[in-house]
Amino acid sequence: MIDSFSETIRFLFSSFELLLATIIFLVGLAIYLIAKILEFLEKTKEESLEGELYEYLQGKGRSDRLVTGAEGR
Repeated sequence: MIDSFSETIRFLFSSFELLLATIIFLVGLAIYLIAKILEFLEKTKEESLEGELYEYLQGKGRSDRLVTGAEGR
């Protein structure tokens, strides 16, 4: 009886360790994925803002040149 009891305790303990290791792995994986998603969103936002700024400056530059050209005539 003692042998089967100790085997049961050993099995439960090993299962608990496996469960704990799995939970820690999944939490770590979730944190990693969230960090990657946030990094991607931040990069996309920066590129979008840079693109909008570039287009704005290009548009403004063209209109300034057109006005300057018209005034020069």
